Amino acid sequence: SVCARGDKWEWSFTLAEGFYKVFSCHGCNPHHGIGDLSIDGTPIGSIDQYGHANRCPVWDSIPELWHCTRNGQHRLQVSVTKKSTDSHNYWFLTRCIEILPAIYLQNRQDVPGLSISRGNPFVRTTIGGDPNFQIWAQYPQAQGDAWQWETSMPKGTYTLHIKGGKNPYHGILDLWIQPRHGDAELVGSIDQYAQACVAPWWGRVDVTWPKKGLGYLIGKVSRKNSSAYDYWFALNEIRFVPKGHI
Repeated sequence: SVCARGDKWEWSFTLAEGFYKVFSCHGCNPHHGIGDLSIDGTPIGSIDQYGHANRCPVWDSIPELWHCTRNGQHRLQVSVTKKSTDSHNYWFLTRCIEILPAIYLQNRQDVPGLSISRGNPFVRTTIGGDPNFQIWAQYPQAQGDAWQWETSMPKGTYTLHIKGGKNPYHGILDLWIQPRHGDAELVGSIDQYAQACVAPWWGRVDVTWPKKGLGYLIGKVSRKNSSAYDYWFALNEIRFVPKGHI
């Protein structure tokens, strides 16, 4: 079909309450425009598909997390009304759009599906007593602190992005993925030890979600760097990012 300024399309989907990251897999070239995305009539951001040369596939994302405030059906709308000044047209092509669950503890403690397996609840605190380094952590902290997050994911390979911070008192987070009807598999570890406070800081682990549907991401702090003084672990966000997205 021929693309034109003002093109729109909609997609209905069903999700549970929570925070989500919106990704798009598409192509870029000199004739592509900018798509403005909205969910349930509320704008969530834009994706510019302009490129100097043909590239496909390209992964892009909406920078901010989307907060889904109710269970049930929702509507995603894409509207193409603008383009880069260098673009020749308003083409907007999409191979797929993925809306993937995320943990977001910035302003709230009650994340759907997140529960404590061992130790104390998450509380809002600081790294090294610096009010500019706001984080969430199980407190009082102890060796063996553990949590799990029940969520639903498409089968696939991802890079797990975990936002927190580092300092001399932080431990190592071991991560498992467990299908709802299956065994847990250790998928990686993140060491938050550093000689000085570093925040915010993103740790990354490549993981595979083995089966489509419900499963558990499990985190446990039972180890630490030989130079670390304690078993703190700072957690603000967790995002599943499709492999290939930069």
